[in-house]
Amino acid sequence: TQGIDWYKKAAKAGSAVAMYNLGTLYIQKNNTVEAEKWFIQCIDSDYAFCAFNYGSLLEKAKRIPEAKVVYQKGVKLGDSGSAQNLGLIYVNEQNWAKAKEVFTVGANLDYHLSMYSLSMVLIKNYSDIETGCKWLAKATQVKADYESALIAYTEICKNRVIELLPDAKIWDLKQVPFRSNN
Repeated sequence: TQGIDWYKKAAKAGSAVAMYNLGTLYIQKNNTVEAEKWFIQCIDSDYAFCAFNYGSLLEKAKRIPEAKVVYQKGVKLGDSGSAQNLGLIYVNEQNWAKAKEVFTVGANLDYHLSMYSLSMVLIKNYSDIETGCKWLAKATQVKADYESALIAYTEICKNRVIELLPDAKIWDLKQVPFRSNN
């Protein structure tokens, strides 16, 4: 189409935004081969959103080691979505130190999902209720309608529930939304 032709012309001239848009358009058309081609070029340009979308594409294709490398680049470029998704990979690997590290990056970028995820890691894996509650409170301030953070804050922090139930649904970080490009 005419839009794709325009983006290709701009991408060939070096526009990272055009490369990103092409990759995103090809994902929407379910053409992951063409999307990956453009994301690879885009990520070399240090455009943070490319890292996020390319990492998501790789993760959905179960290419986790590659996705981690791409997300790490996104984190270095200051992309909160890359931090969130990389943190969730580390949670699945039960690498709590790395999860804490990248969720902290996302939380410091004011991303509410990373604030929530960081608080859950701090409370459950480090028994740091005080700091976890501070991040939950901030998540509810950043996104007032973020229900999971509101519930967690109310149940854990306001009521100071110290005894944590390991099988409680609120602690299941697999329930934390995966930030996708859709």
